[in-house]
Amino acid sequence: MPPLTPLLVTGMLITMYKAFSIGANDETTAPAVSGRALTVNKAVLLGSAAGLLGAIILGENVQRTVGADILLTPITERIVFVVVFAASSWLTFISYKGYPVSTTHSLLGGLLAYGLLSNGPDGINWPTVNSILKGWVISIASGFIGAYLLGKFILWIERNNPSKGGSFEGTFVYPLLVASIGLEFSRWGNDVGNVSGVLYGFFAPIVSRAFCGAVMAMGLIVLGRRVIRTAGEKLVRLPPSGAFIAQIIAIPIVFCFARLGIPLSGTDTMIAAILGAGVARRADINPSTLLRIVGAKLATLPAAGAIAAVLFFVLNFVAR
Repeated sequence: MPPLTPLLVTGMLITMYKAFSIGANDETTAPAVSGRALTVNKAVLLGSAAGLLGAIILGENVQRTVGADILLTPITERIVFVVVFAASSWLTFISYKGYPVSTTHSLLGGLLAYGLLSNGPDGINWPTVNSILKGWVISIASGFIGAYLLGKFILWIERNNPSKGGSFEGTFVYPLLVASIGLEFSRWGNDVGNVSGVLYGFFAPIVSRAFCGAVMAMGLIVLGRRVIRTAGEKLVRLPPSGAFIAQIIAIPIVFCFARLGIPLSGTDTMIAAILGAGVARRADINPSTLLRIVGAKLATLPAAGAIAAVLFFVLNFVAR
């Protein structure tokens, strides 16, 4: 265990703040709420339990990437303070607004800003950053296209099914619950590295993942209802079959990226899958909500980077 200097202790406290913010911005169980398989309150409790297990069991590879492979310099106490504070400040603000955004985008924005300001372009591991950016594009496209195609297939089955009323949709309620648990497990296996990764080298990896996962669960329980309502009730209303499609398509995408150690924007994957399932069913999509979500997402990386830049210059000024 390293010496607990004031800057490191402050960074750890802000890391807790960021972990809380990640949990608060988690919309993973939103499709289950949209499909009326879960209430919002049950969704946050189920999500926090499944997510904590995923953070502990699955999160090691992404944690290593964030902590050792993005910057070409070791993570220092100052980096922990600047990057975590910048990312968590933006996440908390946007979570209060009720919009799901990417914790990965906010973290990468802070890391890139610090790396560029401290060491210039040579301070960044660009091949790793390139892999992360490609992963974002692949995950969004895969989520939307996969959910759209599976949605069309299930819709065809429904139309040719002799049962009427809600009996067909009723068969998806329990699979939707299972899918919600599986996705939350995989999602936090990816997301926990976005916060515990900055502590890489300071503490035992499994200890920091368990600690950060527990704080993420607190964030989901306390503040996550707003984001779940936005993604699960305001963006598009899906029946259980459509919600199941969004969940089941996202699971292998998020799980595979977690195993590969690539920090994935699970938020983008989930929203893309929800939209794909909704378009397949020609569901009513709220365009104003969609535009606000897209706007918040596009602003996340530069906003977190700008906050990190301000902190960087403030610390340099104080240190003189």
